[in-house]
Amino acid sequence: NPEDKDAQLTQLRKLNEVCNALKRKLMVELIIPEGFTETGKSLGETMAEVYETGIYPFWWKITALDTKKEWLTMTAILDQYDPDVGLIILGKNAPIEQFKTWFRVARSTPHTCGFAIGRSIFWEPWEQFAEGLKTDSEVSSMIAERYQQVIDIWQNL
Repeated sequence: NPEDKDAQLTQLRKLNEVCNALKRKLMVELIIPEGFTETGKSLGETMAEVYETGIYPFWWKITALDTKKEWLTMTAILDQYDPDVGLIILGKNAPIEQFKTWFRVARSTPHTCGFAIGRSIFWEPWEQFAEGLKTDSEVSSMIAERYQQVIDIWQNL
């Protein structure tokens, strides 16, 4: 959050120190506040600020970008600071079909190593269960099927 950047970076530095002391790998999730435009430039600038404070995450957990141009703008910052860093793609409750584009763009560079998709997989089945429209068994099957769809998209690019 740009309005609380200094406090957040202070807390992140403390967390980084603890991770280093415990020999744990740090993952930083960038959540862009509503009203801010998420571009390769804005993500890259935010990452650069974190690196400039001496924090080098093992992974960044971020939203994918829609175009390879935007993605390359962001990953150029990673290449400058930490070419071996990993990226994990968030789902943002997007439709599963959207992941075809996002994964293709994200996998165009070697940084991307996985995804963390939740609501896109379980939210619709959960709502149907909560409304009494589906049984727990049906919901389990729906979630498994949706998760497999995302895995298939990832593996078949």
